[in-house]
Amino acid sequence: TDQLILRLDDDGRIYINKDVVSESEFDRRVRELTKGRESKLVFFAADGKIQYERVMQFMDRCRAAGATNLGIVLDDLAH
Repeated sequence: TDQLILRLDDDGRIYINKDVVSESEFDRRVRELTKGRESKLVFFAADGKIQYERVMQFMDRCRAAGATNLGIVLDDLAH
């Protein structure tokens, strides 16, 4: 589908949809995927075991990379 999900797991791995993305590639990939589609809803998920501050840092990073319209997913997408 055309859906975009950005996720942080409890081991610190970052995913774009179901693909693991390196820290160094994440911002560039999100910018590419959201370019010209800034109003598109991007889903954001983080493992419930992660400290709140780390989740907020990741959310801020997603927004800075171009995912400005974030919808929060509460279910665990990893399993």
